[in-house]
Amino acid sequence: MEDFFNRLKEFMRRGDAAGTENFLREQVAQLKNSVNSNALDMVVVLNELGGFLRGISRYTESEQCFLEAMSIMELRQLETTDHFATIAMNLAGTYRLQGRFDDAISLFLKSKSLFERLNECESFPYLGVINNLALLYQEIGQHQDAYTMMLTALELAKKLQARASVIATTLSNLAAIRLGMGYIEEAESIIAEALSMFDGLQKPDAHHASALAAAASIAFRKEKYSDALDNFLKSLSMTEMFFGKNIEYAITGCNLAKTYEALHDMDEARKHQRIAVNIMEQLLGFDHIKAIQNKKILENMA
Repeated sequence: MEDFFNRLKEFMRRGDAAGTENFLREQVAQLKNSVNSNALDMVVVLNELGGFLRGISRYTESEQCFLEAMSIMELRQLETTDHFATIAMNLAGTYRLQGRFDDAISLFLKSKSLFERLNECESFPYLGVINNLALLYQEIGQHQDAYTMMLTALELAKKLQARASVIATTLSNLAAIRLGMGYIEEAESIIAEALSMFDGLQKPDAHHASALAAAASIAFRKEKYSDALDNFLKSLSMTEMFFGKNIEYAITGCNLAKTYEALHDMDEARKHQRIAVNIMEQLLGFDHIKAIQNKKILENMA
């Protein structure tokens, strides 16, 4: 699979979303049509395709890929392996982004428990589980649980001597959690450290966009609207570069609209809110709560 991953990295390095999807789907088709294909190779490719589709907010298709990969492993009685735990974690991540929080927490805990039974508590996949579980706790309002788990994730990332991008991402998540708990000054200090690490990377990292959005949110809370505007614009551009106009792009657009409104630039505020609503309606559906709520905000801006 070395050649597969090298080619995939090249597509992603170029930010070629269409090329990435075509390449992954071609690989799936070739494996399905080959009588000599390795079932676990199919699992690997489906896992990558599921992750890619999740990144561009095509959640239903992402879910299908992960479920197919898990089904292949179950047929081969591999549901007690670390690979199965990893795919369960990735599917849980899709459920989290869909707002299916009960399904997400159940799968995250199942994955976490499996890694623990396999004595894989000091591994990068386990780090991924607790990082994402912390984000889920934050979303459902369990702020103290989120904070405790993210501190554990940060400690583990440092113990594993993780890449700077991994530690920076964990710091960024921690800053967002502390901001949600009302510790604005602490969040500002943490996000400054994360941004410094992202700025020092040799290659751009997709999670840098989230860190910039967190920094912008902190600046907005402190009524530093020009700083917020600058970071939201940078985050928007970086999100589009890596993922296209996905749901994160739309959410950042809504925050950008609020910032323009605070700066009394209603034309720009309406423009970005309208773009965000259109994206949400296209990707989530006209009847999704986020699309409905943000359309109402747009109507009130008129």
